[in-house]
This record gives sequence, structure tokens and C-alpha cells, in this order.
Amino acid sequence: MRRGFDYVNRYVMTKNKVLRVGYIGLFLVFALLISSCAKPIRMNDIQAIEPGIEYDKFKSLVQRKPTSSFGIQHKGLSYSVEIYPMQTGTRTQASYVPTQYGGHWVYHSVPVSEDYFFIFHNDRLIFWGFLNECHKADDELVRQLALLISEQYE
Repeated sequence: MRRGFDYVNRYVMTKNKVLRVGYIGLFLVFALLISSCAKPIRMNDIQAIEPGIEYDKFKSLVQRKPTSSFGIQHKGLSYSVEIYPMQTGTRTQASYVPTQYGGHWVYHSVPVSEDYFFIFHNDRLIFWGFLNECHKADDELVRQLALLISEQYE
């Protein structure tokens, strides 16, 4: 009789260890995914940005690193482009968390973002927006730069 109890007890202990290791692994994977994603900027973050703002002031307002940056040449002049993820909305993500008695679903909000472009000339901001906005800009120069940006971006 005692032997059967030991077997069940060992089985329950092993199952609890597996669950604990599973939770730790799940947490580590989730933490890695969160840390690898750049935190998107929001429109609120760039309200103080205006045309002609100096690059250093721009960086102090945005307070994030770009996901990508590159330079382009147009008519002998150099321009720099920085790309940041811009939060355009949120979606709900569900995760199933197994427990000793079955499990439950955990729901959390995840930001949805799209690439947002900032174009600089001589360390001054000349235009910012989504790529499709660059293509539709009133300024002919920005529309021409948008074509060059599209070639390098895609």
C-alpha cells in the first residue's frame, strides 16, 4: 500500500516540476519577445515636433532608437532617413496558461504598428509621416525623396 502512495506522490511532484519549468520557459520566451520588439512611438510622443527642428532636439523628444536608418542622395544633396514603428492601434492576444486543474486563458493588449519615416537634411527635419503620406506630400522634393526611400526601404 505504501509503495503505490510513493508512486503517485512522485508522479504529482514530477508533474508540478514540469509545470513550473514550463511556466519559467514561457515567461522567458515572452520576456525575450517583448525585449526584442522596439517600443512603438505614438502620435502623442511627437506632438512637439515641427519642420526644421534640430536632430538633437528631435532625439530628445522621441527618446527611442530607430528600427532602421539610411542615407539617400538627390540632386547632389544628402538626406538621412530614420524609421520608427508608429503605433496605429492595438489587438487582443490570448494565451492559454495550463494549471494543475486544467488551465485558463489570459488576454492582453498588444500594440499594432507601422513604419513611420523622418527625413532630415543638414540635421534638420524636413518631413515626417507614413511612406504613403510621403508619396502624397504637397512638396515636390518630398515626393521625389519618397521614390528614393521606397527603393531602399523595400
